[in-house]
Amino acid sequence: LADSYRSPNPVHGKRNYTYSEVVRSVLGGRKFQLCGLAQYINLIGVTIGYTITASISMVAVKRSNCYHKHGHEAKCYISNNPFMIIFACIQVVLSQIPNFHKLSWLSIVAAVMSFA
Repeated sequence: LADSYRSPNPVHGKRNYTYSEVVRSVLGGRKFQLCGLAQYINLIGVTIGYTITASISMVAVKRSNCYHKHGHEAKCYISNNPFMIIFACIQVVLSQIPNFHKLSWLSIVAAVMSFA
């Protein structure tokens, strides 16, 4: 990938600042579109996977609390659906924050939450 920073000539070629520019200069227009489509499909799949995993984790915590409160013989059925909806809503709200990746305090909050 480092060799593709300047293409087609590594010394005097046009600079490619992003991954998509490299793909476009090396593969061409049609393959560039297919690569973009594959990336978006992967992004959608990962997002769905995180949503499902987060809801399963939240249900496991809630079920564990139910077992501790009512005993291990209790039937503690908890649906994943409300937790999926809550997590998806949080994702939508957070995705609306402009320049989210530039929030310096975010890594501090994440580090503190990992210890909690």
